[in-house]
Amino acid sequence: MITITNNKVAGFEPRWAPFAGFSVLFDNPGNSLAQVGDMLQIACVPHENGPLDLYARLENTLNELDRDLLIRTYLFCPLPSSSYHVTVWDGINDGNIGAIPQPVRSEWPEFLAKLPCSIRTPPKSMSVVTLSALMNWASSISFKFAKLSLWGDQVLVARLQPADEASEQILSALSTIRTELSETARREFGLIARDYTPHVSLGYFANREHGQLADARIEHWTERFGARLINSTITFSSLDVYGFTDMASFFKS
Repeated sequence: MITITNNKVAGFEPRWAPFAGFSVLFDNPGNSLAQVGDMLQIACVPHENGPLDLYARLENTLNELDRDLLIRTYLFCPLPSSSYHVTVWDGINDGNIGAIPQPVRSEWPEFLAKLPCSIRTPPKSMSVVTLSALMNWASSISFKFAKLSLWGDQVLVARLQPADEASEQILSALSTIRTELSETARREFGLIARDYTPHVSLGYFANREHGQLADARIEHWTERFGARLINSTITFSSLDVYGFTDMASFFKS
């Protein structure tokens, strides 16, 4: 019997379990949003040599590893490339709402339950994010592939690094204002943020045991990805608050 312990995975089509929340994401370059009702959903169409070249090469290299083998052997659930993104800061979600002290916590269950539409009418306490210096960031930053990592024995990510010296300086400045937001969120929400590691999530393992089994392959896979992405970059020039309803569905107003 296959045991699924990852609360973000529902099955092996794959089907993504409901998991609601909001994050601050870089706005993907190019025509990467689709109109869904009165909302905009991340809907990337990556092509090599286009603005989403890095996403396309990530997807193509993953396919070259044999997705069927990844699913059968490691119970790996790949995310669709249409949902690829780079997170700047993680906000409140179904996984951490329990850490938020009352009375602030009482503002959030209805917001999470009504996503994505509720991103337009957020709780009052979201002003911690929307009024932060992070939301005033305006620059241009380019990333390139660094390496693959297995986080928490459950998620396979492509870690990114600045593509040039200018981007390295911009990332340093961005990380500083992100840290300021994280400190405010720690005081107001009780949330503990990780140090910033830009990345693209490629997919989730159904349980830790199979993630650990795949760990022995990460170094070899990194070599494959590194060769395929050696000259590939992606450039972002803005960011925004996005709501999500599962790990493949991200929306903004």
